[in-house]
Amino acid sequence: MPDIRRLLLTGTAPIPHGVGGIFLHDLAGFLPKGTLSVAHVTEATAGGRSVTPNGDPMLTLSVPYQRRPVSRWGKPGRLLDWLRMTRANRRSVAQGVRDCVAYSRSQHISEIWSVLDTPASIAMAAPVAKALNLPLRVLVWDDIEHNVGYFGLDRFTANASRRGFTQAIRRADSVAVIGETMQAEYQRRYGKRGVIVRHGLDTAAVEVVMPPADGPIRIGFAGSVSARSAFKCLLEALDALGWAIDGREVTLVLMGQRFDLWSNVPRRIECLGYQRSVEDVLGILAGCTINYLPQPFEASWRPFAELSFPSKLTTYLAVGAPILLHAPPYASLPAFFAQHPFGALCDVLDAGALAQSLQRLCVDEALRTAARTAATRALAEDFSVARFRASFAEFIGLDRKDESDHAASPGAVIAESSACG
Repeated sequence: MPDIRRLLLTGTAPIPHGVGGIFLHDLAGFLPKGTLSVAHVTEATAGGRSVTPNGDPMLTLSVPYQRRPVSRWGKPGRLLDWLRMTRANRRSVAQGVRDCVAYSRSQHISEIWSVLDTPASIAMAAPVAKALNLPLRVLVWDDIEHNVGYFGLDRFTANASRRGFTQAIRRADSVAVIGETMQAEYQRRYGKRGVIVRHGLDTAAVEVVMPPADGPIRIGFAGSVSARSAFKCLLEALDALGWAIDGREVTLVLMGQRFDLWSNVPRRIECLGYQRSVEDVLGILAGCTINYLPQPFEASWRPFAELSFPSKLTTYLAVGAPILLHAPPYASLPAFFAQHPFGALCDVLDAGALAQSLQRLCVDEALRTAARTAATRALAEDFSVARFRASFAEFIGLDRKDESDHAASPGAVIAESSACG
């Protein structure tokens, strides 16, 4: 039986740079060589054909997509601009669909694998599958309610994006989701039970460092701060503790592009910047006493907190340091924490309660030992390369014997948050 040739339709190129790129690069590497073509949808004007690091042909399609009217002439001006914008978006998407269909036919595509990650890729997924009359499989990292806010869509454009998202999922032969809460919600909302596909890690390549039990306390954080109120609460908790726990000085170690660190009190913070190597990030986090993992408490971020699953958890678990999870009860990670208690959980936005959790996790050696054991178990059960391969194979309809012989174990560790935040 000949191999199925798949088209990956995505707003994120499968290039090992950034969270989504690493994820897709590793998934694409599981497919038999020569059976994948990529249509990368971008708003940039430049396009053309190239080859991915995995050796798969890729067409970059320029599909401009305006997100909200910008007229300075009040409501009438915004209405006229919205009408102009909507027509332009429809023309842009329609041309993108035509180009994608033509490319698919030239590549002899027999199945579509679409990532619902940008307004344009969401709008194109179902129409491309319909035009080609081919099976469709969709991968979701972030729920549509988070995406419409993240991309700043006006309410009418947001409704159109919601319709495109729903059409893609309802048409799909299979759905891949990022976590248990999304899986349950999409079962209820769409009648589709998604396959959980999360990035796997070769833990043999990670060297665990045990910092001295009586030395200075270092609290690590890597990535972007989507949970702003939680991060502010962490700073307030450390201020209340005087940046010391059990007589040991506390330093907050930050790796990321931007942090709001305005302060009128003394603080001990190391900002180590962004674009560090994977080995560098792992080494720094492994040398921390604990690592801090927040999820948003803001009501406007509830869809993200509830349905997304922070990809940085894999990295945090791998380095061996206990994790302080700071998340509302409805978020995705508290339920996972109940199965794998990898540290301590604070589920309120209260500096006093967070300070107590900090103190306990830094000084209670029994808790710290139990946390490391739980982290090791979680990695083996939920974040292994074997689990990553098997869940992807289930989603994509791939027999294990047909997997790519040349595909190496995923070597990149995701040290950022989930794909869109």
